[in-house]
Amino acid sequence: MRLPDRISNTERSSVPVAAAALFSRASVLTVLYVASTSLSVGDRDSFIFAVGVVTAVQVLVDPVALANFYLASHHHFDALRSHGLFVVARLQLVLGLLVVALPPLVILAAGETAGWVGLTVALGVLAFGENTMRFKRVASQDREDFIRFSGVDVLVGVVRCATAVVLLVSSLEAFAVACVVAGLVEVVVAAPRRPGDFDAADDLSFRILVKEAWPYSATTVFSATYSQGPVVLLGIFGSVSSAATYAIAARLTQPLELLPSAIASVHMPRLVRHSAAEFSTAIRRQSLFALAAAIPVVIAVDLIGPPVLDAFGFDDDTAHTTLFVLSVVLLFKFVTYQLVAGAISRGRIRARCKITAFIALVSVASVSVVASVGSVAAALVTLGCEITLCAALLILHAREGGPVEAEAQLAEGANGPFGGA
Repeated sequence: MRLPDRISNTERSSVPVAAAALFSRASVLTVLYVASTSLSVGDRDSFIFAVGVVTAVQVLVDPVALANFYLASHHHFDALRSHGLFVVARLQLVLGLLVVALPPLVILAAGETAGWVGLTVALGVLAFGENTMRFKRVASQDREDFIRFSGVDVLVGVVRCATAVVLLVSSLEAFAVACVVAGLVEVVVAAPRRPGDFDAADDLSFRILVKEAWPYSATTVFSATYSQGPVVLLGIFGSVSSAATYAIAARLTQPLELLPSAIASVHMPRLVRHSAAEFSTAIRRQSLFALAAAIPVVIAVDLIGPPVLDAFGFDDDTAHTTLFVLSVVLLFKFVTYQLVAGAISRGRIRARCKITAFIALVSVASVSVVASVGSVAAALVTLGCEITLCAALLILHAREGGPVEAEAQLAEGANGPFGGA
């Protein structure tokens, strides 16, 4: 199998998307660095744990899930063609509130004090604003206007850096207030507005919308469970110190997942439109391109990561080993993102949901058992889960006649609950 010998315009479009996304995620590192250098060791661990828990829930309700539902469905279902973006955005807004409500419960379960619960609520409000902003840009993604699409991540990153400055020059209390204010402003700016020509005939019942969209959100929840869950489970069943070690190592590797995510995002609209004959070649080329991009990224993480951990105060072998294991996870992540995009574009979302649900259950059970051992054991569980997911998706794509069958399902779906509305 040969690597792609040229880079397409679509792949070039992934460069600004990835760059903006990396800047956005790096801004979180800026906040964590300021906290690591200005707080005591105990407060540092609690702060990093709080950020890790909020990030985990933020990924659980990632707007990309419903954005993919809209992209994959609005060409096929009549009821999503006129004001579908507004209809789906309302559902995303409801789900987004979970990032405010759930993290404080985890912080309480881990035995943290009321002050850290309050800070977690503030971080959740900011995360809610960010998710609302990120869903709004799906219209730009559908038009393949990736400059506007990238601009949202740049704005989110600038806001995060501003909160870091507040933390540096003031206090945790002022930082919490800044997070709440910034999050509420983002929600006001990006919340869906009812179109002027929108009426009851354009609306979808909440029940029907959830019935069609749940596999997209459910797969995101299951994926986040095995990728983000270890931070939560380490804090509850292990120690806040182990959770902080895993969280800071993951914070160095997981932002780099924006690279394969960007590749998948710019390809997604075209994958949906590919015929069955074109799909196999397209997804193979896309996956190989992502794998080729992953290799230098992993090498860079293993070279640069340990000194960065040292700068954050995590200079022990446990932190370095955790980072190394999570860097290996990236190799498989780069390919998995492309295979997931392919599965969504072919209407195989329910098959992917079942696979991811199984892996999530295995991950939760395994990390709960090894949490007392520490962050390295949890990282090894994450690696095993990612390898299994990648292999299962490869098998799914290799099934004979898969794309043809999926297109038939999409055609049938046009006559389902959305059809003819």
